[in-house]
Amino acid sequence: MAEPPLLKTATFAPVHFGAAFTVAYLLSGSVAVGGAVALIEPLCNTLAFYVHERAWARAGRRRAARRAAAAVR
Repeated sequence: MAEPPLLKTATFAPVHFGAAFTVAYLLSGSVAVGGAVALIEPLCNTLAFYVHERAWARAGRRRAARRAAAAVR
């Protein structure tokens, strides 16, 4: 049975925050830096994912248009 995407996302979010905090804390030795990175990095990642998805969708539309044009010829 597939897990509901929202539940899977909700359970992954704390894992992601924890990993980001841990890595930043271990590299910097600062709880403040770890906390800041744990909050900022997922926001940046979300924005990057959105831009990436839009680029892939645009590329898919272009490929489909080229295929359609080639089929008409």
